[in-house]
Amino acid sequence: MSTAEVTTAQTANIDAARAFLASLGEHLSSQLSARVSTARATLAARHADTSTLTLFDRIHTHIASMAATCESGVEHLDAYHGNLEQAVNATPEAADTDFYCPDASASGGASTDDQGGPGPGADVDIGPGALWLGDVNAGVVSWGSRGPAGGRRVEIEDGDGEFAGVGLTREQMRELRDRLAATLAGEPGADARMAADDGTLSWRADGDGRYRLRADTGDGHCEVILTGAQMQAVQEQIAADLAGEDAAAATFPGVTGRLADKHAGVSYDNDSALTVPHGALTDEQLQACGRAVRLYRNSTYRQIGAHLRGGDDEVMQIREYPGQTDATAEPVSEHVAKIDQAMQAAPLDQPLTLWRGVHDLPLVVGTEPDKDLTGIQWTEQSFPSTSIDPKIASIFTGDDTLLRLHVPAGTGAIQLDSRPTALAHNREAEVLLQRGLQMRIIADQRQTVDKGHTAGQQDAPPREYRVLDVEVTVPKPAVPEPAVPEPGRSAEEIVPPNGGWGIDQGLMHFDGALGRLWNTLGDDKHLEVDGHALGNIITDLGEGITLRRHDTNHALRELRRIRTHLPDSSTAAQRVDVAIGRLNAPDRPAPALPDKTPQQLKDLMADLNAIPLVRRGYDEGSGGVAFHETDQLAEVTRRWMNGEIHRSQLERELEGMLQRRHESSEGWTEIKVAVGRALTNFRQWAKRPS
Repeated sequence: MSTAEVTTAQTANIDAARAFLASLGEHLSSQLSARVSTARATLAARHADTSTLTLFDRIHTHIASMAATCESGVEHLDAYHGNLEQAVNATPEAADTDFYCPDASASGGASTDDQGGPGPGADVDIGPGALWLGDVNAGVVSWGSRGPAGGRRVEIEDGDGEFAGVGLTREQMRELRDRLAATLAGEPGADARMAADDGTLSWRADGDGRYRLRADTGDGHCEVILTGAQMQAVQEQIAADLAGEDAAAATFPGVTGRLADKHAGVSYDNDSALTVPHGALTDEQLQACGRAVRLYRNSTYRQIGAHLRGGDDEVMQIREYPGQTDATAEPVSEHVAKIDQAMQAAPLDQPLTLWRGVHDLPLVVGTEPDKDLTGIQWTEQSFPSTSIDPKIASIFTGDDTLLRLHVPAGTGAIQLDSRPTALAHNREAEVLLQRGLQMRIIADQRQTVDKGHTAGQQDAPPREYRVLDVEVTVPKPAVPEPAVPEPGRSAEEIVPPNGGWGIDQGLMHFDGALGRLWNTLGDDKHLEVDGHALGNIITDLGEGITLRRHDTNHALRELRRIRTHLPDSSTAAQRVDVAIGRLNAPDRPAPALPDKTPQQLKDLMADLNAIPLVRRGYDEGSGGVAFHETDQLAEVTRRWMNGEIHRSQLERELEGMLQRRHESSEGWTEIKVAVGRALTNFRQWAKRPS
């Protein structure tokens, strides 16, 4: 029987089991999860109570956990499949086992109970977590399944169906590594027994170059015999796995805040500790902040994210562990405040590059996703979840887009998870960042990422992604303005507008923004600003516009300066704010003029667009009917340049602009001056020799 035939026969049941787990995982993650989400959305639209919605969230979380377990099983069987192929290629006699050889017609070498026969040579090669010993009766030694306190369960299975396993903590796994090394080195007394809560693991050298490895439990025992090469391979692979886990568990460079990993095999924890730089928080604060971050990692991230993106400040029903009967009602805002406090206590002490998968790009950047996004900016209202590992981030992308975040020192950041390893592949190397970060895309490119993700394939080959490099900026904390003292009273005599008569005619109209301000100031006209009475300053600003000593923009700047001298709570400040609002106008691009438009009309367009009244489009208090002289100029110029109207009609249209505004509006004088000057210059241009 050829090696290929043996391999096909041996792996049929493994492939069947893998297909079942893959199908179940797909059903859970795609179909059942979607149905639960739809049901929850329907209930939410019908205003179901928070407890009911929380129940659906918990169901969704458990389904996701089961789907992840199925994915873990698929990956385990993939590894087992590879180990089996390797073993069958090395030892065809293994084809006779029932599980590995479902085809009764398949034939192979005879099995033997002779433990004295030659075993695999020194080139034994195993992967993380297990060693298949190569002949039928030798069985399997594995330590891939999870054990207590983050350790592993060491399991021994012989070729006759006997099985026993012992759970070792991480410290005991380290001890096992070291004591196996001592046994292999022939140190006196190195053969040993290790007692665990559920049994005993023991080993000894036989003296013929072989070793016996045995597990004893209350239900029985199992023993296998290993060659020297096999024993060496077991010890070296355990050492490599522990070293890999130690490296993966290390806190990322620059990170000063860390929430301890969840205990192995649990999806919900209530005692993982938060660490931050010494002295950053009191013990009481550290406990409260740690609880909020821990609950965020467990389950509250959905409600907190929805709240920070504009949702209601709803009250969450908090349960410290699944199945807890009595929940505590806690506002989302309280949890946000605690996480904010934790972030403030844990700034990065050096820059860090992090990755984030994008599932819905338009939702993130708010624009057309197909164009070059360089320069796009946005603010992250929630706490961004990121990973230090691009392979992990790629799992969460829906359209092959990754954000590469360049995060500066000083950014609040808490590590929520270690790097994944071959024996703990569902870790996400997650770093949670502070909220309110300002994001700006500085590069938009196609790029090959070191390792991509493919479903069911832990170490997929490199693949190309759309990578958006994002510059991250921490918003500067608002510095409270120093309190403005109440200004004193001026001894200066108040001179009413319009020649001291105080009537609504002449240089300053009481319907305008400045005239109304003067009228409503009342006794605050006597407040002293820059050595003068405030009432007289306002009169000078209003009359100065009409007298062409300055324009509206100057008056607006002066009002803003005056405002800095007035306490926010004062009536005078509120009155000045109203006047500023009436005079102000947003920036508005000037309409385009046709090619070859005379320079005189181009100058008029620029002069008009500089006037706040023109950009605003309406007189405050006139009902808000918008009219922009710049639009009229663009239209009449287009008609004249196209030959639709005569030049004389163009001039009449320009003169007519002055009829659309009331003289009481600040800006009317400026429009009159600009149009008059343009008409004079335009007529002179028109009289030039042809």
